[in-house]
Amino acid sequence: MLWPDGSVAGALSVSGWSSRMNVDRVVPAVRTAALTVSRALAARVG
Repeated sequence: MLWPDGSVAGALSVSGWSSRMNVDRVVPAVRTAALTVSRALAARVG
């Protein structure tokens, strides 16, 4: 997650059973969540 100036605002983490987690599905979901938060932060900053 990034501030509008490109600096790091935070990070996301995922945990779970490795035998039950499909990485091919999790990675895009985490990227989408991070992008959503980054855009929300940018909207708040202005």
